[in-house]
Amino acid sequence: EFNWVTVDLAAPRQVTMTAASYCENPVLYYDVFTFKSTQDENQKINIAYMVYNTFEAAFDDEIKKAFDLFAQASTENQMPIEYLILDLRYNGGGNVSSCCYLSSLIAGNKALKGGNPQVFMYHRFNEERMAEQGRDRNDYTTYKADLFDKSAASAYNFPFKEVYVIGTFDTASSSEMLINALRGIGMKVTLVGQTTNGKNVGMEVFNTQSSGSPIDGNHYIFAPITFQSYNCNGESDYDNGFTPDIHCKKSDWDGMPPVDWGTFTVEIAGDRPGETQLILADFFSVALNDLLSKEFSAQSSVKRLSK
Repeated sequence: EFNWVTVDLAAPRQVTMTAASYCENPVLYYDVFTFKSTQDENQKINIAYMVYNTFEAAFDDEIKKAFDLFAQASTENQMPIEYLILDLRYNGGGNVSSCCYLSSLIAGNKALKGGNPQVFMYHRFNEERMAEQGRDRNDYTTYKADLFDKSAASAYNFPFKEVYVIGTFDTASSSEMLINALRGIGMKVTLVGQTTNGKNVGMEVFNTQSSGSPIDGNHYIFAPITFQSYNCNGESDYDNGFTPDIHCKKSDWDGMPPVDWGTFTVEIAGDRPGETQLILADFFSVALNDLLSKEFSAQSSVKRLSK
């Protein structure tokens, strides 16, 4: 076993290494938080929380596992989950289909209109490309229709009163698309944290290897920005980012490691030995406090039920 304390870095050492591919699961954490009033035993609330780090289609099943847990908790507690806190503070975007998938799970039957899936996103390419491909300004993607059969609606049609999204400047592209898309169908989305990145455009990937057309004998992958996205109301005015509804001050904590996800407060040591530690509120705690203030009276004490 390798020991950094006793190892002699000057001594020769032979190490055998095996190449392997590793992909991090972007669904970093999920849980259900149940709170009740200490003054009224019948006043309880279920809150779902998920930390999602990048939109990666290979891990859509991990998103489903989180929502399966939310559904299971709702059944076991015999009470619906009425709020979702979606932590996208480090999510810089990714696969649009995964964004559509997650948005569909969140929206449930709210994504339907007249029994049909509503528009998730309009795509606008430049005029020349749209003419070449027979596209027009009505080219669009709908919410995922396969999620709206009877079984899926029963499992995932959560009665969310509000979705809290935790965001920072690192929150970009598909993360912002999700906010815009859900707001477009009338869902209440409250942004907590800082102004987001402001990337309301997307890219298509061109691979010369797959096309069999090398350039100067070499193959390249190009991912130029080729389209702008709009929600079903034709809104795309977040090129300067989304301004948070609840702005977190610099004294608030943005959850850099090693803080555990779902932490309410964080102890930060001072810069110099012996300096007093700071007790800061995590962005999650800021969102949670605002949420609880809407469900419980100011005079009511609130506590989390044990798992």
